[in-house]
Amino acid sequence: MMIEMQKRRDGLYPVDDEGLQLMHSIKAGSSVLVEVKRARNIGQHRKLFALLKVVQPHTNYPNVYALLNAFKAYLGHYDLSKTKSGKEVAVLKSISFAAMAQDEFNAFYEGCIAAVVEHFIPGVVEADLRREVEELCGVRTAA
Repeated sequence: MMIEMQKRRDGLYPVDDEGLQLMHSIKAGSSVLVEVKRARNIGQHRKLFALLKVVQPHTNYPNVYALLNAFKAYLGHYDLSKTKSGKEVAVLKSISFAAMAQDEFNAFYEGCIAAVVEHFIPGVVEADLRREVEELCGVRTAA
């Protein structure tokens, strides 16, 4: 089970009742494995979709989801798998909150910005692109 914890000066603490119940169910002195992921920034997630809305009309992609898949492929955000016949195919990975930690999402978002500038809309000024995205979604977040 996954729970959200908050870092305080002297340790990690559950942020809700579900997490508190889980922590109480663990016997004192027990060892547990913990995977630490920074909580995702919803504002930056909105910025990604604003970026997609800004860029998509300048491409041949029919919608923002097709463009998102193109970004995933371009940035190598996929796993390779083999079909029954042995053909290798790319299976695009998710960018959902559960699948991608904030640090990984930061890198993906910055990769999307770079991909737009270098490949998808050559000649676009990065600062102008960032400004248009922020104006569209009304969110300014650090990368």
